[in-house]
Order: sequence, then C-alpha cells, then structure tokens
Amino acid sequence: EKVLRNFEDGNRVLMCDTYPLLLNTKLYPLWLKNIEMLREIATEDKADLHFYLQDQSFWDRRQPTTLAEINYQTYVYFAYGTKALSHYPYLTPALAGEGSYGVVDENGKKSPIFPIIVEANKLIQKLAIPYQHFDWKAVIANIGSENKTGKNENIDACRCMKSEYGMLKGVSSTRDTIVGCFDNKDGYEMYIVVNFTEPLEKGEDKVQLQIKDCKKALVYINGAPQEMDIVDGKLSLSLLEGEGILVIPYNN
Repeated sequence: EKVLRNFEDGNRVLMCDTYPLLLNTKLYPLWLKNIEMLREIATEDKADLHFYLQDQSFWDRRQPTTLAEINYQTYVYFAYGTKALSHYPYLTPALAGEGSYGVVDENGKKSPIFPIIVEANKLIQKLAIPYQHFDWKAVIANIGSENKTGKNENIDACRCMKSEYGMLKGVSSTRDTIVGCFDNKDGYEMYIVVNFTEPLEKGEDKVQLQIKDCKKALVYINGAPQEMDIVDGKLSLSLLEGEGILVIPYNN
C-alpha cells in the first residue's frame, strides 16, 4: 500500500528470499505459504514476482550439494509464475564459515557448487523458451499415495490450492506433488508438475494428470521437448527427486 502500488504498471517488482533447505534433510514448513502470499500480492497489484535460490548454508539452512536441490527450488518457483530467479549468494561472504559457500568464493574463484549452478542455469534457460508465453493462474496440490501420514506441512499451510484448473480435471501421484497452472492468449494451457518431496529423498514420483479434450501433449523433461499421448484422458509421468516436468496439451 505504501510502496508497491505507487509504481506505474509495468514497473512493479516484488522480490523475496525464502529459503527452504533445512539441516537434517528437512524443508522449511512455511515455504509454500510464503510463496503463495507473495504470489497473491503480485497478482493483485500486477507486479512481476522474483525469488532467490538458496545456494549457501547459514543458520539452520543447509549447504546444497546436489543439482536436485537447486532444480527443486527452480521448479517450485516456476510453478508459482516467477519472472526471475537470482542466486543467494553469488559471492561467498567473508564470514561464511567452513563448508559454506556461494557460487564463487570470497576471492571470486569458482566454489564447489559452481558447476552445479551452471547446470541449473542451463535448465532455467531451456524452460524459459515455452514458459515466457504463458501467464500464471493457479496451483494444484496432491498428497502422494505413499505418504503414510497423509499430511504435508507446506501444503497444509496453504489456503489457495485448487483441485483442478481448465482442462486439468485431477491429479494423482505416489509422492507429494504440486502443479502450476498457466494459460495464454491463444487458448493453450500449460502445467508445471513438481515432485514436491524433499529433494534428497531418493524415489520416483508417478503422476497421472486427468486432461479433458486433448489427445497429445508437448512434455519438457530436463528442458527438452517430446511428444506424448494422452490415453483415455490421462497423461502418465515419472519424476525423480527434485524434478519438474512442463506439460502443454494440444490436439493435432
């Protein structure tokens, strides 16, 4: 009310850092709630939503060491329609401590995570090609059939999750999953399907999307497009830890 709305349309940016990767292979339980709140404000005030990716350990946050941990954050933020991603930090702070580092060390030399960030950025650039042509609309969440508790703190804390959107009439999965929903001016819909379980927990997420009135889908796996059939209104996908898949249904 005091700052953001005073900017003209096209010049509003809402940027936030909320870091999900905790020590002992845990996730910050209010991560999605924070993203959802920022998403709601950005939509209401016609602002571009930007986020930081957690590259470093600090306080109770752990040091990411795998590509899955970085890609996991990327896919979740993409599912919420982010317009830009930055790395926190790029330059490692002088007082970071042993085993804690950003993209480059305090002297500007490549850190141990540098090659992982390079690969993560390549994925972002690939996904940006189709992603830039769609507008965010909603997020669907599904608790996986293999979740013995039937609960997920992050998902349970959200209040704006949908059960369906447009042609996407339902989602089932073996692991906890979120699906970002988008559309464009040409009438196409796009979904970003994300394996939402802790990215260090090994295991496959088998997801089935119930899609109405379409026979084909352009599916981006690791940023590479391929054509898949929608059989009897269902599209079956398999996602590894930290993975997301971008889906654009269509008819010939």
